[in-house]
Amino acid sequence: MNKINLTFLILIGFILFSCIDSKKEGFIHNVDKLTEKLDSLEKVILESKIDTIASWQQNASSVELRIKNNLYVTKVDVDFAKKMDDYKRMRRMLNPINRNYVKTKEAIEEEKLALANLKKDIENGAGKRDKYSEYIEFEKGKIKQIQLLIEDYLNTKNEALEIHNRLHNDLNSFSLSLLKK
Repeated sequence: MNKINLTFLILIGFILFSCIDSKKEGFIHNVDKLTEKLDSLEKVILESKIDTIASWQQNASSVELRIKNNLYVTKVDVDFAKKMDDYKRMRRMLNPINRNYVKTKEAIEEEKLALANLKKDIENGAGKRDKYSEYIEFEKGKIKQIQLLIEDYLNTKNEALEIHNRLHNDLNSFSLSLLKK
């Protein structure tokens, strides 16, 4: 009789251990998926860095200053005024673009660490095991926020790039022509 009870207890223990181990593997799989998503987001942000922001700012400021100091007219053409407004808006976008890039990279690094710690906790069975699902959902939310930061960064960067490409050469040439007068 004792042999049957012992066998029964071992069987129950094995079943419970298998269930726990399968849940653990599911949690680890979810964390690995989040890590992959984060890696792909990091790749996007690193590939979209603007290395020339400082030169853009310097060039835009120089163009604006030359026009301000050398354009002597009583009336300004509406099209020219719109171009200047867009160009100034582009210049003002450059600092926030750079800050968003840095902020996003920092958020990615923090999230990498958080995911690594969560995975280690799950592997070791540390912390509140019944909260692992909640922790994973929380980290999903943080990754979604990072994704939104990247989308905002890319939209703003693309808008500034479009304005720069559309206006810089014309306004720069115009500002240099004012120096010759």
